[in-house]
Amino acid sequence: MTGRRFVALIAKDKASRLAWERERASTLAGMKGFEKQIVGRRLALVAEVGAALAVGSEGFVIGPVFARGQANALPTIDADTARSMVTSRGDWLIRAHWGDYVALLAACDRDNIEIVRAPLGDLGCYFLPSPHGLFVASDVDLLTGLAEFVPEIDWSALAQHLVAADLCRRDTCLRQLEELSGGERITDIAGLWTIDRPWQIWDFVDARKRLTDPAEAVRRVRDAVQMAVAARADAHGKIVLRLSG
Repeated sequence: MTGRRFVALIAKDKASRLAWERERASTLAGMKGFEKQIVGRRLALVAEVGAALAVGSEGFVIGPVFARGQANALPTIDADTARSMVTSRGDWLIRAHWGDYVALLAACDRDNIEIVRAPLGDLGCYFLPSPHGLFVASDVDLLTGLAEFVPEIDWSALAQHLVAADLCRRDTCLRQLEELSGGERITDIAGLWTIDRPWQIWDFVDARKRLTDPAEAVRRVRDAVQMAVAARADAHGKIVLRLSG
């Protein structure tokens, strides 16, 4: 993965964030191609230069994000959209946008921090509790460098993975490390965090949303696929098609 790597610390409090910054100062200083951003009192983000799209002064979105029905990634997030994303705790981001993103939102008028992973994105979003708070990262290598994570195989989780590799689980095959699934959200309030799922596949099979005209259904699916493939492929010089079924 290049261009979108990140690690964030949701600190228990400002003192915990400052303590982590002091402890990892030399590591942070030596990370070429990365920049550090501070949001509010408790959120610290270290991401590759150019990877983070500002959500006003209250957060960032890592990775490309598109307005619903649009094929061009947002170059910036305007003030009204940013405020809607934050006040809705990320719901507006999911409802009105699509893409391959992880959002980090820290409302200035409350002590909430939300981490939202795109419903169908493939940008990694791993999380790890620590004495400083909760670390969230795109990959394990960044956690070993900035969160002092020592990877250790979870043999039970590995066995489950080998038995049913296609079954998505929050547990990874490394002890203590978990993965936020697509469409899930971490909410941290004053150092205490929970996980919920603001995006549900069942929202799209409601009888009131069904199309009765087969031709209209075919047209919508075709247009959506063509738009999404063109948008995702546009950022790459070469692509590989993997087709199943």
